[in-house]
Amino acid sequence: MKRKLCVNLVDYYSDNIQETLDCIKDCGFDGINMGWERNKDNYTLVEEAKKRNLFIEYVHAPFGRINHFWYETDEVKDDVLEELKECVLFCESINVDKMVIHTFIGFTEHNPIPCGLDYFEKVLQFGKEHNIKICFENVEGEEYLAYVVKNLFPKYDNARFCLDTGHELCYNRSKDQLAMYGDYLACTHINSNEGVTKEDIFWHDDLHYVPGDGIMDIDGFINRLKKCNYQGNISFELKINHIFDTDIYKKYRNMGMKEYYKRVYNIAKYIQNNL
Repeated sequence: MKRKLCVNLVDYYSDNIQETLDCIKDCGFDGINMGWERNKDNYTLVEEAKKRNLFIEYVHAPFGRINHFWYETDEVKDDVLEELKECVLFCESINVDKMVIHTFIGFTEHNPIPCGLDYFEKVLQFGKEHNIKICFENVEGEEYLAYVVKNLFPKYDNARFCLDTGHELCYNRSKDQLAMYGDYLACTHINSNEGVTKEDIFWHDDLHYVPGDGIMDIDGFINRLKKCNYQGNISFELKINHIFDTDIYKKYRNMGMKEYYKRVYNIAKYIQNNL
């Protein structure tokens, strides 16, 4: 099986969808991944990708309010559930069978309780009804993902895992997430960073560098994919803009779009050729 190579529209280049997609296609990528937002035009990107014969690997659901699932008395969580259901229906409408979600957002709370499971179970049930795999990403709040995997994954064959290699390095302090959840791996967010740079884990370390910059061990990652017998595609989730501007980001911007995406593609091919 030839794995397809995918990348996101990196934030710095996202203002001109057509030009960026042309560049992604010209550099050799097979597809893209995309986010979904309520009350936004989510279909233009889909149509433009189709024009260029670029497929969509997965849709990333909103996550900014996901922690409300874990609060017993919270009027927001029902709307959060409806929003995720809308995203499932969007996936179905564009024939994409994977939706990526977070289990939590934030760094100060560590208390997964059954009410959260009830809501994630509703998401899984709805996803199953519409033939959508719900791919839970490793993020901050490791306890929440572990709780969901333990209690819901055995019950739902559409419950899957999305590995974010950058989150693994900073939010998970380089703890091997594939050793824990590799049997469920369905998609990837490949990126790098400098690990945890201060005493406390915080989002400023989630830099989304191109592998080769930062501390990601590319060959080690390949070997771990082999160990869990991953058969899926290779997908990157990268950034150039960040509130903390770095020399690496400046280097990316100085490259220009074509050189930047070509560099990412060469790493994608390296991973593909060595799996």
